[in-house]
Amino acid sequence: EGRGGVWLKAERGEKTKQGYMVLFPDKGPQPQDTKAAHIRLKPGWWKHLREEDVISLEPLSKLKYEPFELPSSDEKMYWFDGKVLANYLVSSANFVHPVSRRPLTRAEVLALDA
Repeated sequence: EGRGGVWLKAERGEKTKQGYMVLFPDKGPQPQDTKAAHIRLKPGWWKHLREEDVISLEPLSKLKYEPFELPSSDEKMYWFDGKVLANYLVSSANFVHPVSRRPLTRAEVLALDA
């Protein structure tokens, strides 16, 4: 959200420890962190996603809550229904990424549990 409550279009960049870097094309070439006090992501931003949850095959845009982001590698990001992902991991007792099969980090599991 820009100053004065105006929503601005931005391109999402690299993930940081607390959020994402975003680039506002109309505001210059310097990306900003989404956790900065003056930047908020628009509620329901995922309603425009075209992807489906790879476990449930349900459209992510239909979720009533924000999807959980889990990278399969440094290059590819996947979005999941967090409840479905948590159920999948616990029921399979195998804490690996559902697509890439890489082991999940402790930080990723804790973020899912938050």
